Amino acid sequence: MSRIRVAHVLLLVIAGCAVPPAPAPDPGQVEAVVARFYDGIGAADYPGLDALTTPQFEIVDGGRRMDFPGFQAFLTDVLAQGIEIDFALDRFNTVIEGDVAYTTLHAVNQPMDAAFHETVILRRIDGEWLVDRFHSTPVRE
Repeated sequence: MSRIRVAHVLLLVIAGCAVPPAPAPDPGQVEAVVARFYDGIGAADYPGLDALTTPQFEIVDGGRRMDFPGFQAFLTDVLAQGIEIDFALDRFNTVIEGDVAYTTLHAVNQPMDAAFHETVILRRIDGEWLVDRFHSTPVRE
């Protein structure tokens, strides 16, 4: 009889020491980083964009595959041509799996009325979500 009570007490102690479950991932955090990334593109904020990307950052845009310096040169060239950039973002579909998140979204560069289907992959490094991969495809509405 006392063995059953001891086992019962031990079971209650173990249950009380269990680690609480981790909070559910928040897609809003990932989507906020993606929105800041787009804001940085529109503002040509290269230091801000660099701070939002991993060292392995890679983008495929306009049929070109680029690392961060290549993307900076591409964006500088686009802006030098007088092309305005101001994206409206919607239709986020975000999945978080551990320290990796991916999202697809619809982006419209309003001054050009140009629509894109975007896929962004982010990695959480030291608690911060950073853009690791980015793929852009023009779409017809």
